[in-house]
Amino acid sequence: MARAHIRSGWVPCLLLLLAGGGRAEVWTEDTYRNTLYYRTTFAAASSAAGLLHIAAVDSFAAYFNGVAIGANAAWNQVHTYPVDVISGDNTLAVEVVNRGLGVGHGLLAAVAVDSLYYGATDPKAEAWYWTAHPPADTDWHVADSTAQPGWQVVQAGSAQRTLFEGLPDPALDLVAGFPGGTDIGRVAGGVVLKPIRGENLAVGRPSNRIEAVDGNLHTAWEPPVSSVNFAASIDLQQRRLIRAVRVLTEGPEFAQNSLQGYSVQVSDNEIRWSEVGVLHDILQFERTEVVFNPTWTRFVRIVIIDVNGVSQPKVAEIQVFGEGFAEEGVFLSEPLALGAPDRRKNFGRITWNTDIPLRTDLSVQFRSGATLDAFADPQGGWSDPQVAGGGLFPGPEPGRFLQYRVNMESRDPAKSPLFRDLRIEYSTEDIAASTAQGRVAPNRVPMGVDTTFVYTLDVEVGAGDQGVQSLQIAVPGPAQLSRDMDLGTAVLAEWFSTQHVLTLIFAEPLRQSSQLQIPFRTRSYAHLHRFRAFLFSPNSENPLNVAPNQAQDPRTQKPHSWTLVTTTVADQVLDQVRANPPIFSPNGDGINDATVIELVLASVDVARPVSMHIFDLSGHPVARLRSPALSAGAYLRRSGRERESPGYWDGRDDRGHLVPPGLYLFQVKIELDVGAAIHSGCVAVVY
Repeated sequence: MARAHIRSGWVPCLLLLLAGGGRAEVWTEDTYRNTLYYRTTFAAASSAAGLLHIAAVDSFAAYFNGVAIGANAAWNQVHTYPVDVISGDNTLAVEVVNRGLGVGHGLLAAVAVDSLYYGATDPKAEAWYWTAHPPADTDWHVADSTAQPGWQVVQAGSAQRTLFEGLPDPALDLVAGFPGGTDIGRVAGGVVLKPIRGENLAVGRPSNRIEAVDGNLHTAWEPPVSSVNFAASIDLQQRRLIRAVRVLTEGPEFAQNSLQGYSVQVSDNEIRWSEVGVLHDILQFERTEVVFNPTWTRFVRIVIIDVNGVSQPKVAEIQVFGEGFAEEGVFLSEPLALGAPDRRKNFGRITWNTDIPLRTDLSVQFRSGATLDAFADPQGGWSDPQVAGGGLFPGPEPGRFLQYRVNMESRDPAKSPLFRDLRIEYSTEDIAASTAQGRVAPNRVPMGVDTTFVYTLDVEVGAGDQGVQSLQIAVPGPAQLSRDMDLGTAVLAEWFSTQHVLTLIFAEPLRQSSQLQIPFRTRSYAHLHRFRAFLFSPNSENPLNVAPNQAQDPRTQKPHSWTLVTTTVADQVLDQVRANPPIFSPNGDGINDATVIELVLASVDVARPVSMHIFDLSGHPVARLRSPALSAGAYLRRSGRERESPGYWDGRDDRGHLVPPGLYLFQVKIELDVGAAIHSGCVAVVY
């Protein structure tokens, strides 16, 4: 017969109850690499012999008009190859591998014909484009694929130009693409947000001269011949830290089309403008740049202060460059086979190391799959973001492949979080079942009302599986197991419930495919709760995660779910605060030697700091009680487990001395987004 008892507990995590465990293997991810594809097309007036000058961090393979030209891994050397330039359009395509060595990110490339440099990132050239998606075939070497999804305009790279040897004159611009807005090359063996120093913040932004911010060098803002005091303004759409403004002239008649002078001004409201830089007597007709102290602003404009008075100026592009790091980015790993692509795995504990400065954030998400097709949807199957430095793998198991992504944010452009490494424990032997899916009913109930739920577990145990010795279900509060269970062939040996976990232990491991229907009573004070479940094989500490059953319910024609939504809201966030018992005698006789400050938290879906204090009647502090961060739930006294409860008080002050008999005050305070909820009450000590 099953033995039932309740264990109290406030730690909102799963308890690993069984000792022992199978042999775990470890995969460490501490080096990062990516492959990017770059291409540009330029038009030549006639056929000629040319020289391709190229270097890339950390290695490249170059193709000119579809012909393989050369490849090299000496990243800090500019290499030169002869090429045949044809009359009309020519295409330069480059595949670049960055190995995350800490020397930056970027590509230098141009084709020189006499004094002309084709493909260099100046006004004479077409734009460079990049993609991180491997092209399906070699057509991208020659055919224009940049209009396809995934191709983007490059920005300045993050490598140091001074590290390259053999740069031609004029020096080439360093260009780069940064997948997901992150940079794997800046810090050896780490991932940071991409730099925005080389990103044009103006492209595609609202402007009164849209032709000058469209990223197209063949469209231009053409003010009249006498255009002094004419202005082009750009709305960056949010306040950004900027450090430079660049103006590109439409060619090929650069001297004729160039401005002779302009002022750079900034504003937060388009009413009051401040000048941050000015250029007079311009002689660099193709491209000019005004660099100034980094300045926060939303609006930027250039005001024409001098023209040649003879020809109409033509401004091809106005570019605005920022400072520091991007505000957000995502690093996406490849699906990882962990050295065994043909074997199923029970993923265990995952840990990672980071540096997260103030005003930056970092979280990690995971997903798994039996085949690579499981990762085709970029947004599908991801776990909730994990902000701590590790924990048990949160996705469905077993799986052959695992993928993770790192979400990075910064509210300080001078700082970026740093993701250093990832450590994954896994086992190819410690697998309880081949598949397991769970669902619960009902899925919508009033908040704080005792309800009988039925958890249905469909488990498939195949050859080579170890079987299920125990099952844990994440519950919103202490649960009471019902007697009318349908466990199929399984025989229940014992069960118990903590504040957040209902555990069932079977007399013998379940080694047959079965459907288990498990009814229990509990209540929820949270807006939303997911009845996740975990299977343990014999002598295992590493659970196998159950996947949500999302098949269509034939009765409702809606998908099954393990998600619970409460349909009402409690009147108070902090409620039912009281001392239990209200009078106690800490004399060591084993009867009412301590009290517990009970409470109910409602609508608190994320654990919040809670403080509990005891005061004497004059208001002097006596004792501070154990008070961890708590999420929604009823935190009540549990017989025999009082010491594990938050709010436990044994009648001693902070120095460990028993307090005199008398009346004392207690105060409970929880920090919320909109302030704090506070509740006070009385408790009596007698001897």
